[in-house]
Parts: sequence; structure tokens; C-alpha cells
Amino acid sequence: MGTYMQALLQLEQEDPDLFQEVILQAQDKKAMIGIGEGCDQLYGSQCAAGEMSGSCLDLQVYMPEVLPDFVYDTADEDFSRVRTGYYLLFENSVLEVGACASSGSDSVRLMSLVR
Repeated sequence: MGTYMQALLQLEQEDPDLFQEVILQAQDKKAMIGIGEGCDQLYGSQCAAGEMSGSCLDLQVYMPEVLPDFVYDTADEDFSRVRTGYYLLFENSVLEVGACASSGSDSVRLMSLVR
């Protein structure tokens, strides 16, 4: 998860226009990071079907040199490079990267204020 947040914050500094293009894909709706389809299903307590974007957000398209490989949640067999188990959300000027299926009852997420 930290890898994604770090890469996005680096993109914000290096290419603000591209950064805006990426985060607008997760405006007010969680977008599963990955390369596949079917990212709008139920994938854990933090990724309910109604709150997910219909398509995966392929961050490697925007940052191939920063993200040569997708990091995915290996604790759940539903997750892979296709659907990583991590989501991106941009809401109320806050960028959030979180885990769909965190262990225990608490959500796991990283947040950063975007100006």
C-alpha cells in the first residue's frame, strides 16, 4: 500500500497534470488498483460492490518506471496483479490508498491531503 501512495505523491511532484488525471479516475468512488476487469465486486469489508468503480485502475500505464510491478495482497487468493486488493479513492481533497480485506475489524489505509 505504501508503495502506491509513495509513487502517487512522487507523481504529484513530477507531473501534476498526469497526477490529476490519475486521481480523477478515483473521484468520489473507490477504484481497485489492477489490470483486469470485474473490479466492482465485493472484495472484503472495505471494498463493497456499490462503492467500487467498474473498472480497475492500471497505475502502471501512468507510472511504468516507478511501478514496474504491481504489489498485491498475498493473504487472499482472490488478489493478484489483475485485482491487487488495494484501492485508490480521492474525496474532499484527500487521497486514500487502502486495503480491501484488512485483517481484523479495523480498516487499513494511508491518506494524504492534496491541494
